[in-house]
Amino acid sequence: MSSFFTGLSEYLQQSTPTGDLDKLQQYKTFPGHVLAVCMGEGSPMYETGRDIGKIKFRDLAREYNKDEDLCTKVAYPLDRSIARYPYPGEEVIIYRAFGEVTSPNALTLSNIFYYTFVVSTHHNVTYNQNPFIGTDSLHVNSANPFISYDVAKRRFEKVTKDLNSVRDGANKTKIYKQLRPQEGDFVLQGRFGQSIRMGSTSAVDTNNEWNGDGKPGVAGDGIMVLRVDRDNTITEKDMYTSGLADTDDAAIYLCTSQNIPLLLACTKEMKSWGASYGLVDNAADQVGGALTTNQDTSQLWQKVVDSTKPIDTVYQSVGGSSQQVIQPNQAPTTNL
Repeated sequence: MSSFFTGLSEYLQQSTPTGDLDKLQQYKTFPGHVLAVCMGEGSPMYETGRDIGKIKFRDLAREYNKDEDLCTKVAYPLDRSIARYPYPGEEVIIYRAFGEVTSPNALTLSNIFYYTFVVSTHHNVTYNQNPFIGTDSLHVNSANPFISYDVAKRRFEKVTKDLNSVRDGANKTKIYKQLRPQEGDFVLQGRFGQSIRMGSTSAVDTNNEWNGDGKPGVAGDGIMVLRVDRDNTITEKDMYTSGLADTDDAAIYLCTSQNIPLLLACTKEMKSWGASYGLVDNAADQVGGALTTNQDTSQLWQKVVDSTKPIDTVYQSVGGSSQQVIQPNQAPTTNL
């Protein structure tokens, strides 16, 4: 065991120092400007499957005055189980750690770079491309020191495969709306309108539809919301949304004591409802109104378990004959 630590100590001492930094300082995190991203076999950086997600970057701590064509450092995703892949031109945080690299004879352990966390330089979860970070046009290409902002920006656009996913019809950068947080929230926010909120009922915050205004729910009771919506904007002042069950493209709510108003997304003109559930066919009677645990204004029978009531409760449709009595420790059954 002592020989292992001796060998490791010798390895660290042999590591190439950077400038006048001591040998431990070179293991600190630092910002990196993404110059290219390997997303498949078509990338010149691709050799094996482990190269998917690899980036070439400019070391903003030590290479801010180096021509980009001469920047050769690469980094791998730090944690492939939770990875956010950057666009070229974005800024990430670079780490240094031991990892496997391919050598001529086998896989060997070496000191290599990893990256994580896209820095929201534009405060935009969707796209944070920036042609100049920590440098200027002279160090983009020393052969052409008069590169304009637009020219520098286009060099990243040319290596981005699908700009349409982050641009609107007027070629403006989209900002897919992210969830407006409330105290204590844990929110995972994707680039394209996907959100997972792990929050709770608040007695004072009325932004979310299950909070305040005398609505049911006990302050501090947990709720989890998974939603996706295509709503987007081009201005930061409009980039937040509270998310609504009847306006999001899709959503799943996992509740404790909350009451979420829902609208049925169907019409009773569908013959199958009557055939399957014994509903009276009424072509003039359209679905309208909110479905709650107390009233079904559409008369469409839905099994809705209200977590605020005892488990031995009778659930039945309004105006219908179908019903089910749920006894303690008995799971409800449904054909819906």
